[in-house]
Amino acid sequence: MDFGIKFCEYEKGEIYTAMYLASREGTYTSYLRGARCRTETDFFHEISASLQFPFYFGENWAAMDECLCDLEWLNFQKMLIVVDDFGQMFSERPELKGKLQELVVKYLRLMAEYWESQNKTVEIWLNH
Repeated sequence: MDFGIKFCEYEKGEIYTAMYLASREGTYTSYLRGARCRTETDFFHEISASLQFPFYFGENWAAMDECLCDLEWLNFQKMLIVVDDFGQMFSERPELKGKLQELVVKYLRLMAEYWESQNKTVEIWLNH
């Protein structure tokens, strides 16, 4: 585990079951469809919908970072974020795919660290 980040290879059914069980225990669950994140814009739309970002979200990395460390609109003590098909993200940007995936990991790690400092738990699964 890399501070809240877990690289994994679960079957869809395993993910859905884990998310269901976590939500039954009071964990806020968020599911991002990596296959739908072909570009940065697609990714910003997907994460915004998944975490219910406010209407003023600026759809850029800095604005995302700000929202990830705010989340006042969500009531949670624990959160599970699943990025399914992580390996398919940014498929329309092959020259930048690896760098963009690294940015996703960086910002989600920063998010997990921030919420840990607030005595809240954020677990992130990057599922290939």
